Amino acid sequence: MAEQFPSKPIRILIGYSPGGGMDSLARLLAPKLTEILKVPVVIENKPGASELMASQPVLHAAPDGYTLWLGSAGAMVQGPAVRTDLPYDPVKNFTPIAMIADGEAVLLARKQAPGNTMSELVAYSKNNRGKLTYGSAGVGSGSHLAMEYMIALTGASMLHIPYKGEAESTRDAMAGNVDVVLAMVQTAVPLITAGKLKPIAVTGTERLKSMPDLPTIAQTGVPGLEAVGSYTFYAVMGPAGMPQPIVKRINEAFNKAIAMPDVAQRMREVSLRPHTDSPEAFARQLAKDLATWKQLRGKVKIGDS
Repeated sequence: MAEQFPSKPIRILIGYSPGGGMDSLARLLAPKLTEILKVPVVIENKPGASELMASQPVLHAAPDGYTLWLGSAGAMVQGPAVRTDLPYDPVKNFTPIAMIADGEAVLLARKQAPGNTMSELVAYSKNNRGKLTYGSAGVGSGSHLAMEYMIALTGASMLHIPYKGEAESTRDAMAGNVDVVLAMVQTAVPLITAGKLKPIAVTGTERLKSMPDLPTIAQTGVPGLEAVGSYTFYAVMGPAGMPQPIVKRINEAFNKAIAMPDVAQRMREVSLRPHTDSPEAFARQLAKDLATWKQLRGKVKIGDS
């Protein structure tokens, strides 16, 4: 059976609505994968429950390579590491196929928010407890967990407002309905450039080349935030028990697509770092990241702030 793969369309499920960073990446890669694999590769948006709506069909699918999950570190590492209510184990219940990119996020504030820097926002939140709000892509999402991590490190006070995805949360921030959001660079930069939201800081260890005056979160001078590193990765998983020849075939297809000059250029333009590793390398990174985040269990709040 493996040597005949693929012989029919492949579904890639993503847990966020159209318009966000993950959706844009998936739709950039889909036509390239179709070209490489010689079968249609179809993207299906199943937003909700911090990618649970997308991961569950894959969890229960046949391990034949035709139903895949393109997910983020929030659902594959951070959530499973710090939560006890998820119905899956990323190591036991899925087959790691490929890490395809990693990237950073920008902390954004509505234009009239009380503060233009991280220090000012944290200080205001402490002096006005319960008045600042932040929007996330959903309970247990990467943006939710990253924000709660920063809140835990600084002692800030912000009320969590969950949405179905990044597009919805940033839209509400622009409308003035939430004070702060954490959005992927490719989403954030156009909004900053258009003057719709104001930038506070960027995750990661390097400033954005397009915005060299914007500090990293670790450079903001707020005690505790030196510990904040990179924001997320995007990766592909399949159901547990997939035959290795099929895993290798899909991994090679993603690596080939990502290495295409136009794809690599587009990913760099939106501040995503392409990855072309083996399934084994992804599995090792997954285990390492899970171990790191498990140390935070009990320190990161999952319920509404």
